[in-house]
Amino acid sequence: HPSLKSLWEYDPKEAVAILNKAGFRDTNGDGILDRNGKPLKVEIKTIAGSQVRTLTILATQLKKVGIDASVLQQDTAVWVNDVIDGNTQVFFDFSFAGTTGLHSLFHSSSIGKTNGHYYSNSTVDSLLDAALKTVDYKKLTNLWKQAQRKIMEDKASIPLYFEWGYSIVNKKVNDFVPPWGGMHLVTLENSVWISK
Repeated sequence: HPSLKSLWEYDPKEAVAILNKAGFRDTNGDGILDRNGKPLKVEIKTIAGSQVRTLTILATQLKKVGIDASVLQQDTAVWVNDVIDGNTQVFFDFSFAGTTGLHSLFHSSSIGKTNGHYYSNSTVDSLLDAALKTVDYKKLTNLWKQAQRKIMEDKASIPLYFEWGYSIVNKKVNDFVPPWGGMHLVTLENSVWISK
């Protein structure tokens, strides 16, 4: 939601200052920060798709602040296992659409399943639990916004972009409601039927 946009500013100098404060310095002049003689290296894991280009840009930006970043494109099954097992430094994730998306990604009960961030926050858990039991859309939206803000403040995930999906439907198809994000052809919310 819009108020989250101001949480992070793009500030490479501040990024370097934060890393310096954490003990990382470029002691040998190679452009890569190190601590205790070990370079700051990050491997970004992903699957095939358009995100590879985005992550290549991200890796280039990270190198500009002294982080030796690389992109590792994996088979989907290997990537999923690595994320679930916590065998990642950084990974490119995609979100779930619908009413349970935040719960799946950030509720502590989903750790080791769909919460590959291994994120746990009791306040967020309470907000997401309440959202699952709420039918009033205004109250539900407020709970989601509170949970999103807390997740962003905790830096559990850093959203890069949203890639829209589109649904194209023949005029004979009736009662089709495209899902948020356009990611599924038929969802539980739809009672689709075709006229002659």
